[in-house]
Amino acid sequence: NTEIENYIGTIGYNKQEVDGREFDYLALNTQSSILSNQEVRDALSHAINRENIVASIYNNKYKVTDYSLDYGSWLSGKNGDYSYNPELSEQILEQNGWVYKYNRWQKTENYKTQKIALNLLVKSSDVSKLSVAQNIKGQLENQGIRINIVQASDEQYNEAIESKNYDIALCSMYVSPSPNLETFFGEGNLANYSNEEVTDIMNQVKNTTD
Repeated sequence: NTEIENYIGTIGYNKQEVDGREFDYLALNTQSSILSNQEVRDALSHAINRENIVASIYNNKYKVTDYSLDYGSWLSGKNGDYSYNPELSEQILEQNGWVYKYNRWQKTENYKTQKIALNLLVKSSDVSKLSVAQNIKGQLENQGIRINIVQASDEQYNEAIESKNYDIALCSMYVSPSPNLETFFGEGNLANYSNEEVTDIMNQVKNTTD
């Protein structure tokens, strides 16, 4: 509860914080016309200030994490750096042929111009998630990346998730005490990600006793 002090006050008790299991994240559809470009996905990871989201929407009751296994996993902290760095985000795009022109990032290939414009799917019934989506839209559009928020009913959201009909989906899940990466990289994953080597490794892990 992000407003807990409104109910119990601020004195007369000791506070102990325990990490929750709820994990909110953006699923980037790697098969969409724009997000199939890895540099765009990398740029997005540095273009969003998650600390700002936590402070302005969740009253600092959430915390930023780079990895779905941060909850008690021995693999915690061994992931890459996805910190907020808009200068690096720009650098990544420029190094891969994108040009910032007329307040938009765009690239021309074979006489065709492609602009970075993405749909962001979110449940209309979740007020907090809608606020998060608006925050992300504002941040990215200030950096030349257009975002169209698709507000879907629960049924429409589930249908879009099932059919992978989105560029980005704002998702939420509860992390298991024994987390499994198949959620993110296995068959039917929300990023629409497919890699034979990764699949083989995960199959090996299923059968290992070590």
